[in-house]
Amino acid sequence: MKPLAKLLIHIFVINFCAVLSTAVILTSSDCTITDPNLDHTFNFSALHSELGHVFKHGNTTYKMNVCQPDLKCSSYATPVSACEVVNGTERVLGYNSSLTWEDGRMSFDFVGEQCSETEKYNLKVILMCTYNLQKVQEPIRVMPKSDPNKCNSIAYWETDLACLPKYQFRYGCILRSKNIDMNQLYEMNHKVMAQDGKSHFLINVCEPVLYGINTTCPKDASICYVDGDESDSKKKFKNYGKLDRIEQQHGEYVLIYKSPEKCKRVPECDPLEEMEEPVFVRETNDCELIFTMKTSLVCGIEPSCFVYNPLTDAKYDLSSLSHRSFPITYNGRSFTYGVCTSPWSPCSQTDGACEYDYNVAGYRKIGYGQISPELKLNSTNDHVTYVEYRDGDICNKTDGTRWRTQIIFHCDETGKEKYKVIEDGNCTLVISHPTRIMCHSSIACSVTSNSGLTIDLSPLKQHQGNFLAKIDPNLKEYTNYKFYLHVCRPLYLESGLNCPGSSSCRTITVNGKEEHETNLGYADVSLTLIDSIPVLKYLHGDVCDKDNSTNYLTEIHFMCDPSEENSVPVLKEVQEGCHYIFNWKTNKICEPEKCTYISETCSLTNPDLDANVKLKDIFNGSNIQVNDNQEKLNIDVCNKENDVSYVLTQYRDDAVIFKFTSKEHKCVNKTDEYLSVILELRCGKEVNQSSNYDNDINESRVQKAI
Repeated sequence: MKPLAKLLIHIFVINFCAVLSTAVILTSSDCTITDPNLDHTFNFSALHSELGHVFKHGNTTYKMNVCQPDLKCSSYATPVSACEVVNGTERVLGYNSSLTWEDGRMSFDFVGEQCSETEKYNLKVILMCTYNLQKVQEPIRVMPKSDPNKCNSIAYWETDLACLPKYQFRYGCILRSKNIDMNQLYEMNHKVMAQDGKSHFLINVCEPVLYGINTTCPKDASICYVDGDESDSKKKFKNYGKLDRIEQQHGEYVLIYKSPEKCKRVPECDPLEEMEEPVFVRETNDCELIFTMKTSLVCGIEPSCFVYNPLTDAKYDLSSLSHRSFPITYNGRSFTYGVCTSPWSPCSQTDGACEYDYNVAGYRKIGYGQISPELKLNSTNDHVTYVEYRDGDICNKTDGTRWRTQIIFHCDETGKEKYKVIEDGNCTLVISHPTRIMCHSSIACSVTSNSGLTIDLSPLKQHQGNFLAKIDPNLKEYTNYKFYLHVCRPLYLESGLNCPGSSSCRTITVNGKEEHETNLGYADVSLTLIDSIPVLKYLHGDVCDKDNSTNYLTEIHFMCDPSEENSVPVLKEVQEGCHYIFNWKTNKICEPEKCTYISETCSLTNPDLDANVKLKDIFNGSNIQVNDNQEKLNIDVCNKENDVSYVLTQYRDDAVIFKFTSKEHKCVNKTDEYLSVILELRCGKEVNQSSNYDNDINESRVQKAI
């Protein structure tokens, strides 16, 4: 049997049984199509170009136009709608184009010449809603193919024509008297679970919810309720709020959304948070829904410690870190530093960083550089943001070299990383400073397949520390190397591993010591699918030793394996000495799996993993204490009269979820209903046991550490 380690148990509402409905598919031969639920017509005529659209991926060049066939392909005499050129060979991908609508996903579909005995060449261009075209560097992006000769091609086209109409005003998210502007929050939807565990809210802060597959919300809805019990798509999506105004109430900034059911959202100021996901707080008696969300955009701070990256259109404002001191210890020595400003005592008012000792008169020992308010981008590497303090105290009395400090800033979404010294030599102090502020331009770590299935690598992205890869035994020439990787984010900067900004780094072991760090690529490209396999590519590494005309790059292929709980990537192939390919088997991308409850032994089993959990062992018997309104009740989890709803293994969260209805107790406020209970068995952090009761849904929720 597979052992189960320390478990954290939550009892709360979750239901993975989705309401099944038949997909609605519509097609149109012109450039307009109407959503049957909203009665809104999308018009894509403006996407037609007199010159056509040309885009590339690898050795393949695509030529395409929409709305009418007017392209010339050498292999076909009359005008067509799409063709591709692969290594000089031209193929017709589409003689005409049709516009398709499928449950909110819109696409141009092309069918061309014969590819094989059973298939024709075809191209699907999926239209994606975006309100911010200024940030779209490549409007048309191709999903890579493992074989360029495959018959089907898929591309994504970001355009505001695939969106519902924007609001007529753009001042609802602005409070000019307080220098508050949250308009940049409209770039994404936020999904917030409702209390019943089956339904959820879709929230777009400053515009209507971004339209797309299974996201066909009413036109003006910034807060959209998606009913998990409703199968009729016309009734499934409800407008719970259109943005009306922003107010300041009792020290909080409140966004007011008006609808038949009032809703308001409370953004809390946190200068260290660029943005956190909104959280549903409660529903009041007067039909008012309350959410809370942390964001630095309501702090009203004037940017001064600021840098802009024109290549990525990323703006980094670290002024919220200024006027503070950051103490740090390294090798038994004490330092303190400031960000763009002096840390003051014990440093001098002109120091950006200094070393100090409270046992020394005056405390301050060495100044490590004069303050500078200017953030910089590395001149040879636009992925690294840093501040540099020069002209500190004398370091080398022979040549007069003075100390300097370089503080490197990088993304930390968890808020748990610590700032630390990573280098102290050659008269230079290098400090790693993690902060959430650097995360707002991070790549997408999830991808949606053609079937609408979302693959999300967030559980791996949130891992504390770097992943040390294994090496395939067949790659014997790499046994002296070590490969460090992370997922969708830069590596943690550690002592002896100085690859700032990169997501993949290689070292070589010489005389038992790791040396010669080599950058194998940056997280510049979002997660994509190649032949249904999730793939991450890290590009623009250091110049390759084997070919100085190219740069190192890393490619990671993720595969579902329910038995792989704490796995690491494995180096499987190196192409031309420059292209590193890793395979990563993990259960974090596996779909929830139905398990079995055996009443005779009161145990939960997952036959695929040969795993078994005996509830009597977990609870030292079979009784648990839960709250029912104001009463404390003892529930027998092994009572054979319990009505079991489901048992699921939720691989993503390392959890087993067990829902049942206790026939021992009826609800206090509703004597005709029995108490519903959900157990969540989760490997994780210890907490004290607690229990609460949700009166609206007659559900008891408990946390218990074992």
